[in-house]
Parts: sequence; structure tokens; C-alpha cells
Amino acid sequence: MDDSLSVVDLATGQELTRIPVGMNPHILTTSPDGSIIYVVNAGGHDRNPNAHAEEAASQATPDPHGHGGNGANMTPPAEAGKADEDKASSSMDQPDGTAYSLWAIDAASGQVLAQVPVGMGPTHPIASADGSRVYVTNTVEGSVTVIDTATWGVVTTIPDLPEPHDGALTPDGRLLYLATAGTSTLTVVDTESFAVIKTIPVGNKPRGLVVGGVNGELAYVTNRGDGTLSIVDIPNGTVQMTVPVGAGAHAVRLSPDGETAYVSLSQEDAVALVDVQSGQVRRILAVGATPEQLDLSGDGRWLVVSNNGDATPSIIDLARETVVATVAVGAGAYGVQMTSVAYAGSAAMALPDLPKNADGHRDLSVEQLAAAMEAKDFVLVNVHIPYEGELPNTDLFIPYNEIGANLDKLPAPDAPIVLYCRSGRMSTAAAEVLVAAGYTNIYELDGGFNAWQAAGYELVRQ
Repeated sequence: MDDSLSVVDLATGQELTRIPVGMNPHILTTSPDGSIIYVVNAGGHDRNPNAHAEEAASQATPDPHGHGGNGANMTPPAEAGKADEDKASSSMDQPDGTAYSLWAIDAASGQVLAQVPVGMGPTHPIASADGSRVYVTNTVEGSVTVIDTATWGVVTTIPDLPEPHDGALTPDGRLLYLATAGTSTLTVVDTESFAVIKTIPVGNKPRGLVVGGVNGELAYVTNRGDGTLSIVDIPNGTVQMTVPVGAGAHAVRLSPDGETAYVSLSQEDAVALVDVQSGQVRRILAVGATPEQLDLSGDGRWLVVSNNGDATPSIIDLARETVVATVAVGAGAYGVQMTSVAYAGSAAMALPDLPKNADGHRDLSVEQLAAAMEAKDFVLVNVHIPYEGELPNTDLFIPYNEIGANLDKLPAPDAPIVLYCRSGRMSTAAAEVLVAAGYTNIYELDGGFNAWQAAGYELVRQ
């Protein structure tokens, strides 16, 4: 295992650097503003990258879809496995600042801000919406460590939780939901009293969890033991629906509109796209070997999946439901988290050389445009009417229905031009006019400034 954190540029699919962290970095998350990355160092817990495949094989879980992934059959070299077992055994006996800890890392510089000891076998960090706390599930110990981010001190440890894995907070931060695999339940904890106030039976060996509904009244829980997704009504304490999704159901994320759940299937080397209204798996996307964790961009356009079995993340363009890049990173790739904060070591990027669509222009994602802003070798044009704001460094404002009459304001027909509007409709129309007029290097911002804002970037109003 590399015991490091890889920084990957989503726009280019390039690994920028690796930051040394503690022993067996596991799951990560960010502060609400994306400026701090929280990494759990799990020590000896899940040290072996084949551990989950062996666990799944011992459970003899049937594949609800009949898909034959090969993640469960991958075996690491004996020498590497023995070395990791020895290191894991040592960490179990002698935990220190590198094992059983939460590390806080500055997202822009990679500097370690704090190292906080937690319980045995930690797995998931959960940041509060106001940034004041981080909750860490300690799976082996059966507890949750509550950390104050102002002092990096431990507020309390919540005990007697049966094998907690993933967790999530309600939007108001008052309730913490936990996937408690030891009793195959969802556990609800009051974050003021730190008391367990409800347990709800779900599927076998729950692992992943995400909150849904307007006020967090729903929870989506993956059950690794039986390959299902439980949709849970929290106020009523009942499972609304159980959806067979696939073998090795692990992590889960929910689309911004609440209509699609994305579930990593570690035994199928795939991700399931689930329609949560109908309870149907509408598509299975093949990714790398033994996908464990995944994360979704704020605008819902990109899904990144960490493939533990072959040490890669898969980058999925959800608009096309296609894997567009697979990046080689350090051995034992497990957790993944996206942030819009630019890493200081990244070089300024030009616009990517993308294929043209059927209309003759290029569809540009928010992340690709943001990455190209520093080098900015293009003309940025706002074509939305009426005026409702603009992206920083916008060069021109030309109404989409007047662009054909204003070609004299634009650069040469082969120069790169990026068009945007609010949602993409007007900029698409303007792009078609320019292509018909002989312009050959037109980009159009997919999703417009709505998607730009949703991803956490600034919209300027003059």
C-alpha cells in the first residue's frame, strides 16, 4: 500500500501529486467549502486490498443480475500481502499518530493541519454542514469519535454502536444516521445528546449511506451482504423499498434531483444506476476492479469511482453515462472525494482538445472550464438574455439571438471561443449560428452558469 493521497485533475485526468498521509488511508471527505480534506487512517483495518472480496466470497452472496465481475477473484502477490499483514498486525498492537487517526489536510497546499487520534479501526469521516464538527466511525471499536474542528479536540466518543460504517447527517445537523453492520440496522443518533434514539432493520451487512428528502427524512442504505439498496423512511422507522442492485453493494451517492442513486458493486466491477422512484436498476456501468467508494460532483455531471483492485479511479461523464478516463494512482486506492479548490501544485491548463458533437462544436464541462481559467487562452462570451449575472473574466456580452449580427466583435474563426448562458439552451443556439458561419473552435458550457454555481464557483453580478 502507498499510504498516500493522490491529487487528480478532473478536467485532464492527470495525477498531479501524491501527499504522504498516515497508515492505510481509507475514506475521505471535505469541509463544506472544500478547503480542508479529512482523511481517516484505518491502521490494520481493511489493510489487505482483497479483504472485501474474501469477505464477500465467505458470505456466498448471489448476484441478483447474473453479471460476472472479476473483482472477487483478484489476489495480490503473496509477498505484498504478507508485508501488509505484518504492518497491519503492528498497527493493531501499537496505534500511533499514523494509525487510527483523522488527518486534516489543506486542499490547496497539501499541508497537514492536524492529526487527531480516534478509535480502533476507523473508516468514515462525516463533516457537519457548518464545518464545526467531524464525526468518525470506528468500525472495529464500535463507536463514533466527535471532533471539534476549531480546536481539533475530541468532544466525545459515542459508544456501543454495532460495527458502524458509513454515515450521514440531516441537513440541520441534528441527527446522525449510521449503517450499523453488526446488527444489520440503520442507527439514528441525536447529535446534541449523543444518544441513540432509533434503530431500523435494513438489509444484510449495511455499508454505504446517504441522506435524501427535503429535511433528511429518507436514507438510502447499501447492503453488502445481500446486494440490495434499502430506501428508508426515517420518521416512520420503516423500509419503503428494497432494490436488488448487484453483488458487493458498497458506497452510494444520490443525484442532486434525488431521482438516481449510484451504487458501487465491488464484486461486479461496476456501478449501478438506480431509479429510486420505480426501484429499478436502469443501467450497469463497467469500471475498474473492485470499486469501493464513489463521489458525485455538485452539479451531478461527474461521478468518480475508486477501484481498490487495480489502483485507479474511473471518471464517469454522467451526461453520456460513459467512463471518460481511468487514472493510475497509488496501490490500494479506496476513498475518493471531489473538491473545487485548486491545488497549488497544478499547472495552468489550456482548453482541452475535445471531440466535436453532432452540431460541430464542443461541449465543455464546468470543471474543464474552471481548470482553463488561469491560462485563459480563449474569448468568454455571455449570450444569456436578460442579464442575470456572469462568470468571472467574461470578455463579451452578446445576446444569443444577435450573435450573427455581431461577428465583427469576435476573434478569427479559428480562435477558441467559449459561449455560455444560464442553462445551455441559448448558448447551444448561438454555437450553431457560429458553426454555420464558419467558426471552427467553438466551446459551449454544458449546464450554463446554473451548473457553474452548483459546483461552488462564483457568479458575478454587475
